[in-house]
Amino acid sequence: MWRSLTGRQRHLGVATARSAAYDRDVSPFAAFASPPAEGDWAELATLVGANREVAFTPNEMFPPNGWVIEEAGHGYQMTGDQLTSTSVGPAAETVHDLGAADVEDIFALLEVARPGPFERRTIAFGDYRGIRSDGMLVAMAGTRMRFDHWTEISALATHPSFRGRGFGEYLLRDVAARIRSRGEKPFLHVAAENPAIRLYQKLGFRIRRETRFTFVRSPAA
Repeated sequence: MWRSLTGRQRHLGVATARSAAYDRDVSPFAAFASPPAEGDWAELATLVGANREVAFTPNEMFPPNGWVIEEAGHGYQMTGDQLTSTSVGPAAETVHDLGAADVEDIFALLEVARPGPFERRTIAFGDYRGIRSDGMLVAMAGTRMRFDHWTEISALATHPSFRGRGFGEYLLRDVAARIRSRGEKPFLHVAAENPAIRLYQKLGFRIRRETRFTFVRSPAA
């Protein structure tokens, strides 16, 4: 997260020498250059503002007084080293690039699919693709973190009424193929209780490490 926020995605957030965060309407994630001291937390509070929820991925987070841990969960980081080629999918005319004009449709899908944090400008991360049925957006996938030669696949979601048709698998491979076409490698994060882990492993993803997601709220003004 730190390498993304201080490198290829610096334009999507704010950063100092010790702390960084995505803009509020892009993503809740934040990061430190190294295990933070109390002064680093104070610096981050100035960056993000009062009473804002931010998320971290290190396995252990110990915020000082004034910060409130709101939610924490375990998951896995998986890399697509052996991901196979794009599968035969839906008709080409149903698969679209998604952009700012599609945000309302994306939020309608997220209301029922709930893949994880998504804000008004999360679409700015790019590489978003969607599948429509009779005009309705029923599946989507895109990217999030980018650093070095890696890009994260994120926001993989399928409407419950359209699951089991291979839409999610198709979009996962499709977005991964775009990542590989740039000479980069795909990876993703998944909650430990998500049954999609088995699908990801079947497609060629492997678990690199366990991780912990921690959502904390900055001190009130």
